[in-house]
Amino acid sequence: MREVIGQALQADPVDGRAEAFAHLREQPRSISGICPTHPETLRLYRLLAEQLIAAHPGTEYFHLGGDEANTVGQCPRCERTRARGSKAKLVSGFTNKIIRFLAGRGVKPMMWADMLFGHLEDPEAVSRYARDMFADLSRDVIAADWDYWSTGPRTPSADRSPYLGIAGFEHLSRLTDAGFSVVGFPSSSHAFNSERNAIDHILAFRNITAFAKELKRRGCLGMVDTFWPTDALGQAWWHDIRTVSHRRSEETADVFYSQIRPGLEAHWYTIWRSAECAWSRAPRSKADYDRAFARLFLGAPDTSYPDALELASIPIDTPALRRRSRIPQRVKKQRLRKASALMRKAFRSARRGRDTVAYSDLFVRIQYHEMEWKEFHDRLSPIAMPKLSQARLRLLEKLAAERKALEGDFRRIYTKVHKDVHLEEEVRIRFAEERRLQEQLLWAQERGAAKKRGGRS
Repeated sequence: MREVIGQALQADPVDGRAEAFAHLREQPRSISGICPTHPETLRLYRLLAEQLIAAHPGTEYFHLGGDEANTVGQCPRCERTRARGSKAKLVSGFTNKIIRFLAGRGVKPMMWADMLFGHLEDPEAVSRYARDMFADLSRDVIAADWDYWSTGPRTPSADRSPYLGIAGFEHLSRLTDAGFSVVGFPSSSHAFNSERNAIDHILAFRNITAFAKELKRRGCLGMVDTFWPTDALGQAWWHDIRTVSHRRSEETADVFYSQIRPGLEAHWYTIWRSAECAWSRAPRSKADYDRAFARLFLGAPDTSYPDALELASIPIDTPALRRRSRIPQRVKKQRLRKASALMRKAFRSARRGRDTVAYSDLFVRIQYHEMEWKEFHDRLSPIAMPKLSQARLRLLEKLAAERKALEGDFRRIYTKVHKDVHLEEEVRIRFAEERRLQEQLLWAQERGAAKKRGGRS
């Protein structure tokens, strides 16, 4: 499938030229939405689409984007239009114009399916919006249906949009029953499926496997695996955004601090699973797949690496996805210690792909260290720079030494995998805040001890 990526409804420019189109924003201080009722919007979109199509001769599909356009309908011009109809009719009317334009250029339009359900506050609002969208949207568009958490028909409804009140893969059945052609989009990596600096490989494995099975059962067009990088490489795009107030990129990065994940190199296990599920009539069982992956990717005689990934796949504690029951911190740490031991075994037995194993083990160790640091930090006195007992001071010195060692390992291993691209930014978002506080605490303890010695003399 040859595909050109475009964007409609969303306006996400990444440089100063975006200011020339600031008057098209739904909200003056937000670049995340473009006004669908302004006459210049469609002209701009057609111009950009023509350039993309010309640059990619022979293109069969054009992805017009449109996902998570949460601000659509909020500008004064759109509010007047909504007063005569609904938000869904506003979205479908503009999108239908783009669909007709693209079809007239000989490409098959595709759009993110979440905007058929909306990003609304309650299931009733979702139902009303979806009713109008399903009634009015052209069937000439292919629905790009994304779901990064469902693992079967009984997966509870998420407590957040876009599929509020819709359990499992019911969104897929609604699309196919309504006559839409569908391509499914599971995910090998998503920001909300695991803790910071971690990956829930098991959730991704089950999501990919179950989604692919349902897509085949319903005769859909196919599946595309998504990878949403939340390391510094992936966030370079975000860092280049200049908001209306021209805040520095570091502030933008801080918004995503809690979503920082390992990069692409740690995700081959689930990326390969997506390929197998998309291309095989009968994908292997997990046990068989683990053996095949270890043999083919690493040249390893055992499944130490997949076993380590499973142990390190600790579900995130969030009500948003109504996930598995909370795992005690003690058990999490036990699992991570075992995972790291298995990673070392896998490294020794692998005949190839050792950098991947070392990279994965690095993040297991970082995750374990962050748990230890958080436990220490959470017990600190609310006083700005508290005086620590000798035992707590020794623990602080130990944690600071571990952080320094991890930082060194990170630089060494990261540069083998990614060269030096965004290295300093990677180090900053992962270690700088901890380093700063540790140095301040150690300085305060030394200063307090020096004052005490001075008083005695």
